[in-house]
Amino acid sequence: MHKLKLVLWGMVALLVAACQEEEVKDTQVEDLGRPAKIALAQQSLHSSIQVFPGVTAAARSSTLAFRVEGQITDLPAIAGKFFNKGDLIARLDDAPYQNVVADRKATYELARLDLDRQQALFDRKHIAESRLDEARSTYEARKASLKAAQDDLSYTRLVAPFDGIVSVVEVDNFNNVQAKEAIVQFHGAKAIDVVFDIPESLFVKLPSEDAENGHVTLVFDSIPDRVFDAYYKEHETSPDAATRAFEVTVSMPLPEDVSILPGMTVSVSLDLSKYIANDAEGVLVPLEAVFEQEGQTWVWTLDSESRAVRRMVSSSKIEGEYVRIVDGLQDGDPVIAVGVDHVAEGQKIRPMTKERGI
Repeated sequence: MHKLKLVLWGMVALLVAACQEEEVKDTQVEDLGRPAKIALAQQSLHSSIQVFPGVTAAARSSTLAFRVEGQITDLPAIAGKFFNKGDLIARLDDAPYQNVVADRKATYELARLDLDRQQALFDRKHIAESRLDEARSTYEARKASLKAAQDDLSYTRLVAPFDGIVSVVEVDNFNNVQAKEAIVQFHGAKAIDVVFDIPESLFVKLPSEDAENGHVTLVFDSIPDRVFDAYYKEHETSPDAATRAFEVTVSMPLPEDVSILPGMTVSVSLDLSKYIANDAEGVLVPLEAVFEQEGQTWVWTLDSESRAVRRMVSSSKIEGEYVRIVDGLQDGDPVIAVGVDHVAEGQKIRPMTKERGI
């Protein structure tokens, strides 16, 4: 009999422990809260950040060429090499031009001496004024001819017009080149342009008075972890005939720690929020978030402690999988998006997914 009592008391103790363990589990579940999908009320389904593909282009570029013909005897230009303004890019054999200068200088000196003699004779009234005019005309012609020869001699040196980089060398050393024949392609080293297209539907919404203050961000495909700032430079006023898009150019300073060259692909992010107004009133929430009770329309929102709060709202229309709420909610308010029939006032809610509308 005594052993039977001990067995019964043991069974009771096990039952009590099991009940207490279940209560602890229920309390833990309550503390964690009911899992629920959360959506944020939003004014529009469309993001104000638009991303456009673009390509880099030289902000300042020039095709450098000699003004005179001749044989190249010195070609320091190398593709990718930096040159300061005034540095030598290429040089022609200047011996023929030196000879022309020497010849022109001799004839100039002769004309100057003759003018001096004629002036002295005219002062003593030994010659007519027409003889003096003829000598003066010859002198001016010889002077201009000498100046042209000196200019041609200076044109045998091709120098950098500004600080920049040689992108392409079009000729080889010791080549014979003609005047105005391309020698190198040269572009600036202080800034780089980015060219991209904006669709006509968006372009017409951008006010022209804000163009000079336009700011975009750039992410290069080859440097995805870096974001660069760029600013509006110019745009075309006629759209592309095929795409009906307008070409826009922005410019950015060249960074010193990475090499960014013309022809690189880049993603251009443009914030259109200040330009594209949302005429629709209210906010959008998923259809499943709205329910009817007591002849009124409600949604479940969350308080600061993530507890469910029933809130009365007014709706206007359905837009696809969303309903527009015109009263009772503000942009960014969290709402329970799924399973609203199983939620109770004050119930602890554990968000499963916090997302922007979807």
